[in-house]
Amino acid sequence: MPLSSFSRPALVVPKTVPMANVNQAVALVRCQDYLQPSYFMHLFLSPQMQVVVHGSKVETARPNISLEDLRGLLVPFPPPKEQCIIVEEIERCFSAVADVENTLEQSISQSDRLWRSILKRAFEGKLVPQDPSDEPAEELLERIKAERAKVTERAKGTKESKVRMRKRGEK
Repeated sequence: MPLSSFSRPALVVPKTVPMANVNQAVALVRCQDYLQPSYFMHLFLSPQMQVVVHGSKVETARPNISLEDLRGLLVPFPPPKEQCIIVEEIERCFSAVADVENTLEQSISQSDRLWRSILKRAFEGKLVPQDPSDEPAEELLERIKAERAKVTERAKGTKESKVRMRKRGEK
């Protein structure tokens, strides 16, 4: 995976790639036999190394990394076998994080479906046992409509009487 896809700092390529198109914003790093490219990539992307590389820079846009920056960089080189073990552990951890993210997304989705299902059952009256002595929902709705109609009629009557009183007062 090219480092340039993360923060535009460098491109780590195997020695089998003879040439690459690079510019002032991308440095080409060819790893020697004692340095695994994937180890260098993970090391370079680590927050600690990013502080070392970019620590003194005050650029406002995405910072460039010059070859001088890379040449002066002190990089810890464990033996190649240990580098492989480190990379395997990092990739195992990334895989575990991805699994947790997937599980979390599935749990959130399941929670949303469950919430909708509970609301649906509640509105259907199927969430709790029904009391047979309760009036049916249709009758309750009719009673509510009738009470609203009475309130509306009273409000109209009050409004009309206020209008009549104003008209009398104007004469």
